[in-house]
Order: sequence, then structure tokens, then C-alpha cells
Amino acid sequence: MRRSAVAALLLFTTACQAYTSVQLSPSLAGKDVRVSLSPMGAGDLASTLGSPADYVEGHLVSATDSVLVLQMKALVRTNGIEDNWNGEAVRIPASDIDHIETMRISPTRSAILTAAIVGGMYFISRSFLKGESQGSAGTGGSRPPQ
Repeated sequence: MRRSAVAALLLFTTACQAYTSVQLSPSLAGKDVRVSLSPMGAGDLASTLGSPADYVEGHLVSATDSVLVLQMKALVRTNGIEDNWNGEAVRIPASDIDHIETMRISPTRSAILTAAIVGGMYFISRSFLKGESQGSAGTGGSRPPQ
């Protein structure tokens, strides 16, 4: 039972989140972000990141209107290969950024998942109740042998 509760919690917390686009601003500092690089930015940052990357993910340390500093967690290269990083700080010029996204709770996904969980619980409970009533139908009212 405990494992299923943990699995349900993990499903709920991940299924209800979605990336949403945001503007580069100092208020993003301290948040986890995904930064999509422009084609020019992918080339400009190749000396820092290795072969060109489509986007990078990490914890935003600081941001100004001209540069952001990201503690890198992962990146996806233009060839689709994913690489994990260990929190190395990388400076990314704003001119190299196509767009920035943060993970936010999605009300639509939350509502759909909640409805699915409630509906599933309803049907499971109905099947258990139906099974109990069918299993005891032949024994009601009879007396045990003496």
C-alpha cells in the first residue's frame, strides 16, 4: 500500500507540471529553468558546452538583461543526445537565448489527473463491493450445524 501511495504522489507531482515561457528577469533567480538556445547561441556556446545544444536546464543563480548564470543540471544537444551536468556554473548571454521556461503547476493537467484518480477509485470500490455481495449471497440466513 505504501509503494502505491508513493507512486501516486510521484505521478501527481510530475503529471501536473508543465513548462511555461517567461521573460528573462532578476526575479527568476533561484528557480529551475530550461533555456532554449538560438541557433547562433548554440554555436557561440559550443566552446563551453561541447557540441551545439538545443537547450540547457538548471538552477538560475543570477540574471540581468544581458546575461544569466545557470548551475547546469542537463542539456540536450542538437543531435538529441542528453548530457547530465553536476551543477557547473555557465554564463549564457541573453543574445544567445531563444526563450526561457520555468516549471509550473498546470491546472488542466491537475484536473484531468484528479478526475482519473477519483474515477479509478470509484470503479475499484464498486468492483470490490460487487464482489463482496456476490460472494456472500449463498451463506446469508443459514445456521451453522450443531
